[in-house]
Amino acid sequence: MFPKAVVFDVFGTIAAIGLKHSPYKILRESAGLDAENFAEVVMSKNFSLAQACAYFKCNLSSQALRDLEMLLDEEIRSIFLYDDAIEVLSALRNNGVLIGLCSN
Repeated sequence: MFPKAVVFDVFGTIAAIGLKHSPYKILRESAGLDAENFAEVVMSKNFSLAQACAYFKCNLSSQALRDLEMLLDEEIRSIFLYDDAIEVLSALRNNGVLIGLCSN
């Protein structure tokens, strides 16, 4: 018997980041920002790295921001599904189970 719905936390459950550079963490640390406040704001707004830097009045050079954007792009391109993810998701969907995905 299948449940009506399943929600997966994407990273660590069905997918992973191959090259973890943590560019937002680098931005926060280089700007000397409080981790809790930074995370609360960045996780609740649709900010690019440059927008987050502007919001927090970071003093990073344009080159430093470009470097962070390159790290983020590389990190995003390295995301992969675990070997059994497609099989599991397909089986759930084929049995009428609603699938939800979440991630921070």
